[in-house]
Amino acid sequence: MLSPMMNQRGGPGGRVGVAAALLLGCGIVADGAVVGGETHFLGSCGGGCEDGLRCLEGICTLPCLDTALDCGGFGVQVSCRYETETPSTGSYCDLPCVEDANCTELGSQLECSSGFCRVRAPLSNGSSLTSTAPRGPWWCLDQVPPPLPAPRPLSNSALVLENVDWATLAPLAGAGLTATLCSGADPGCTAPLAPPYAVQDGRIGDLLLPAGVAGVPAPEGFDGFVKFDVATAADTPDAQRFMSSTYYLPGTLLGDFSVGPTVLMAQQGTFGDLVQSSFPGVPLQAVRERGVVQVTAYDCNGEPVPDARIEIVVGDPSAPDVIPFQLPPSRIPIVQPPGQALYSASGGAVGYLAVPPGSVQVSAYLGADVEPFGIAQLGAVAGQLTYGVIRPNYFLNASIPTSFDSLGAAP
Repeated sequence: MLSPMMNQRGGPGGRVGVAAALLLGCGIVADGAVVGGETHFLGSCGGGCEDGLRCLEGICTLPCLDTALDCGGFGVQVSCRYETETPSTGSYCDLPCVEDANCTELGSQLECSSGFCRVRAPLSNGSSLTSTAPRGPWWCLDQVPPPLPAPRPLSNSALVLENVDWATLAPLAGAGLTATLCSGADPGCTAPLAPPYAVQDGRIGDLLLPAGVAGVPAPEGFDGFVKFDVATAADTPDAQRFMSSTYYLPGTLLGDFSVGPTVLMAQQGTFGDLVQSSFPGVPLQAVRERGVVQVTAYDCNGEPVPDARIEIVVGDPSAPDVIPFQLPPSRIPIVQPPGQALYSASGGAVGYLAVPPGSVQVSAYLGADVEPFGIAQLGAVAGQLTYGVIRPNYFLNASIPTSFDSLGAAP
């Protein structure tokens, strides 16, 4: 279940206010308190816990019953985190966040990891990352990925993202949108892991969200994909029915929530118009008999990467060539010559039309590099849109390491 501290609305509505709606934020440290600096608070227990702290859930902290009484000495926004699913651990002081800036204001060794502030893991040379200077976009390429925490038994997480109409950018949460959890080994989702979830407008269970933002519950540790559909009335014309869209998580779902990108969903008529206008000479029926795969490349700071070289490998090497395209912020595909190198558009997005059903691997490279900085393992399904994320291999969890301000922007 979602922890009680998540059930609050902390700011104005609207897409940019998602962070405030999800948590109270990470404020100024109380006078005299040191968080993530010389103390071991929120650091790994691997080296032991000092300053009277205890090892709980793998971090150095203190047990608590009351936020103000037991956690107030660490900082005004440190909360008593309730763990009803793990009674042996009970509750402990923790600091929620949505981006590194929320944490580094409180201590140079802190970063945002799976929704909570943690002391940065040591680098391979024994030093640790600090925020005394801005980090470049590729700071993580030569770093060893930090180990992921074990999923909490019987705990739920929330995947928070936007689903919008491709043509109008109108949000679809609460407008017939459903989400189905699927195994990554089952591209067709022939054996769903749970019944379809009716995505509500402005909430997920007791967790309040701004209008139009989608929240999808899933067990912590889930690493498959989510299949999105839009239910319509029986007499809806075929051209106004939405194609299914699938979003493949770029890692493991951990913490109380993870942030995903905007997922575009197209009506059959919109999709047909796009194919006919952007891909002249390509038979629409042939396209519908295959899948469409789109990926967005991100750097170490969660920013979209323009001019990344993207390569695809499909499961059926004997299939006809797929048709590559760039997808700029206008959302109007720009066809690219088959057989030539495909580079991401200004928003980091590219796609492939007429992808044969089955497994798909998409890799992203910098310049003339022969080793990719990230790989996405996806699946294509006839008549569906598949969305994936390519991030540096340093990141193993499902949350895109960027602020909520990017939500609502076209990919």
